[in-house]
Order: sequence, then structure tokens, then C-alpha cells
Amino acid sequence: MLKQIERMKPSLFGLFTNPIREFRLIREQPRFVLSLLLLSFIVSITFYYVGETIGSSPEAIANIERLQGQAFPPEIKAQANVFMGLSYGFAGFMIPWVTCLLNSLVLFLLVKAYQGKATFKQLYAFSAHLYLLTTLSLIADFLVNRLAGHPLGAPVTSLGVLFPDLSGGLLSSLLSYLSLFTIWYAIWLISGLQEITGLSKQHSQIVAILFLVIGFFGLTNVTIFYPDIATMLIR
Repeated sequence: MLKQIERMKPSLFGLFTNPIREFRLIREQPRFVLSLLLLSFIVSITFYYVGETIGSSPEAIANIERLQGQAFPPEIKAQANVFMGLSYGFAGFMIPWVTCLLNSLVLFLLVKAYQGKATFKQLYAFSAHLYLLTTLSLIADFLVNRLAGHPLGAPVTSLGVLFPDLSGGLLSSLLSYLSLFTIWYAIWLISGLQEITGLSKQHSQIVAILFLVIGFFGLTNVTIFYPDIATMLIR
């Protein structure tokens, strides 16, 4: 069985059919480049259309000009949709890599604190594969909100849609963070930690809770400075 695992490679979409097997493969062969390239490409396309939508909105352009304290030159404003689309597209390509790096660092510190055994590369590969859920959540939110005419609306799978009157504040951010994909992510995170790091189920649950809490407050801070992007990222 071990020889069979060693001959196989981790599969991004294999998580849907047999996540436990994929976590074991990640432990034995922590590969992530092709998976992250695919996810980065998908996120980049999604963010491009988000940026293009913002660039096509006079109100959004006016808000950006107000934030930066100066107006765009006429030639830039005329091509704002293309400029914003490319800017967001580039950000969308980089975000998965940076996010997985930060996630891996937090996981590495938490796992070591509970005396788990895992290399940083293993945890990075683990984070890269879990980012599949973040990407699916992003696509679902974008498509539904775009069809509704609000491409930067609240995550449609989150508890925030049940309380539309709430806006701003910690409670609103928390409800937007908690979604079906967050629960799914937590389940895979706990299972993966047990298989990859050797942590007990109880310690894996504690690490997962701490990780999600840290992630929530991290995204809450991002919302203050980059509300448009943060709205698309909060899960």
C-alpha cells in the first residue's frame, strides 16, 4: 500500500472523492505548484471581471479618487475598466500564493506548539489544496452576485445573507466569514492535520479553531484597508 501511495501524486480534485488518501499523498509527496497555478489562474480571471466592473462604475471611480486624494488623468479614467481589470487580475493571481504562504506559516507554528510532525513544505502543499474550497466559494459568490447585479455583494453561502440589515462591525464580518465553505474547510483541515502532522483529533480540532479565528481577524483587518478585495475573500 505504501509503495502504491509513493507512485501516485496528490490530485487537487481527488479531495472530492477520497480526501484522506489525498492528505496521505500530500504527506508523502508535498507537491503544490501545478495546483496553485490552476487556482491562481481561476482567481485571476474572476478578479479581472471584478476590477472591470469597478472600473466601469463612475461611483466606484469617484470613491477611489477620494481615497487616494487626487483625480485620475482623463486618459486613465477613459480606460479605467481595463486598468482596474488588469490590476485586480494581477492581484488575483498573486493572492493564492501569498495566502497559502501565510496560512502555512500559521499552521506550522500551531502544529509545532502541539508537537505535531510536519515540514513547512507539507503544510504549504496542504494549504494549496485546501485553497480549492476558497476558490469555489469565490466563484459561487461572484457568479450569483453578478447575476443579481451586485458583483461585490456579500458571500451568498454565508450567514450574512440571513441578516441583510446588518452592515459593518464585527458581527457583520463574522456572519460573512461563517459559510458552508468555512465548515467544509474546517472538516478537511481537521482531517488533514491528523493525517499529515500526526496530531490527535482533539489537538487537530484546537489547531483548526485557532487557525480559523486568526484568519477571521486577519481578514477583518484587511477589510479596513481593501474593502472590495476583502469582500471577495471573506469566507
